[in-house]
Amino acid sequence: MAPLRHVLRIRFQGYLVTAIAAFMLGSATIVLAAVSGAVKIDSFHLADGTNPDQLAKVDTSGNVAVSVANTPSVSVANSPSVTLSGTPTVKVARQPFQQFVSALHVGAFGEDCATVTIPDGMRLTIESFTADAEGATAPQVYLLTVVQNCCGGSLVRNVILDLRPRGSGLWTGEIQTLLFSGAGIDPGGNTYSFAACISGVTGNFRGFVTGYLEPSS
Repeated sequence: MAPLRHVLRIRFQGYLVTAIAAFMLGSATIVLAAVSGAVKIDSFHLADGTNPDQLAKVDTSGNVAVSVANTPSVSVANSPSVTLSGTPTVKVARQPFQQFVSALHVGAFGEDCATVTIPDGMRLTIESFTADAEGATAPQVYLLTVVQNCCGGSLVRNVILDLRPRGSGLWTGEIQTLLFSGAGIDPGGNTYSFAACISGVTGNFRGFVTGYLEPSS
């Protein structure tokens, strides 16, 4: 009779089927050896040289949870299907906004304005207004804010340029501000729009309204 040890070795070799799978994650290589049939792996070690005790978890579907640090470059090949669950938040990059504005005013009464035009579906944030003006004396040059309330009435607030002389009959000025257009930004339900205006004396101005645009919804 063959020794028991020899018999066990023969039986073991007869039933053992070895499957080897290699997983490459960064610089870490994991080799698994398993008997035939399904293999249950709750976790395994990732040897990346920085944290040998780090475990990678495997869920019931065989998926490995991976977190990505720093700012890696990711390439997507072919045309993969992507499914988003829950309610993910997508931030759209701001678009720079700059509009040239000018107006001519004659007389001491009333005002003349250039409307600040906002593209449909966008909300404008005004950050600055700068202008050069002409007049025998300094005219009033300002950003006019029209506030349309819920009941159809309107209010007006002016952000006035502090003009300083830059020559005979010539003036210049700028302001830094923070104004938002459209609806949905005021708890009272008011809607905001803007214009660049001149009044006070006969004169004119030319300038720029700058800021950025974002989708309004």
